[in-house]
Amino acid sequence: MTGLEEFEKIFGNITVLNVLELALAVAFVIFLYKKGKTYKVLRELTVTPGWEPPALLNDFYEEVVE
Repeated sequence: MTGLEEFEKIFGNITVLNVLELALAVAFVIFLYKKGKTYKVLRELTVTPGWEPPALLNDFYEEVVE
């Protein structure tokens, strides 16, 4: 059996659709990882004692007095 025949025996049933499906699955897992990482960081900030959003500390705006 030649090398090409061995290759076809092992990888012969892989189609473009299979490769596309794998690529989309990997992209989805990366997307979920990034969302989870952001959520974890924000979650840790909100449970820190004494932490308030910067807007509540008057860092980003001044109150208008008329």
